[in-house]
Amino acid sequence: HGDWDWSKLKEVGYFRAAIWFWMFMLINVLILTNMLLAIIMDAYSNEKAKAENAISLWHQTFEMRRRRKESKRKERVNLTEIYAAFLKDADGDERAMLASQQLLRLEDLMNKVPGIKEKQAKRLLLKSLNHSRALECAETTEEDVKEEIKEKLDQSAKRTSRLKEDVRYIINAVRNYDTLQASGDAEFDLHFGNEGHAATAEVVAGSVENVFADLAN
Repeated sequence: HGDWDWSKLKEVGYFRAAIWFWMFMLINVLILTNMLLAIIMDAYSNEKAKAENAISLWHQTFEMRRRRKESKRKERVNLTEIYAAFLKDADGDERAMLASQQLLRLEDLMNKVPGIKEKQAKRLLLKSLNHSRALECAETTEEDVKEEIKEKLDQSAKRTSRLKEDVRYIINAVRNYDTLQASGDAEFDLHFGNEGHAATAEVVAGSVENVFADLAN
């Protein structure tokens, strides 16, 4: 019976042991197989998405053949020679050359690389532009999304704080205007004395009665 001690298992009952054994085997096999298939399919989906814009074998063969013909006819400059020309233009500083953000025009490329034809220069610039755009439109990771959300929330919190400060300023300004002298305002005269137009005794008495009534209620 292999690694299974069937003699010990069937002590609980032959059919019980058989049912438990086969259920255990089927469940384990199904679960582990499905996990393996899920891992394989997930990896396959990721690689398939990456390979959507990949160059096919036939296209690579055609490109190699075209480059060989153009090189024989002296219509094409090797990429290593182009790299060497840019490195020389940067005085041999490879880091400075790779970090350069200088935008190249067709005339600039043809002047820097001796012997390069206009057709190759256009093709090289177009491929470089497409590669740069592909890097900018690269798939965003979950961490990038989290960082962007966090940044947006921080900006919202700062704007909310500024709005609160503006509202407090407006409230204080309104309160300040409320304390200004209002000609003929009995309530102002009651709280701020006889400045300006003082309240009459009857108005003051009425205001005091209203205050006491409010307190009593």
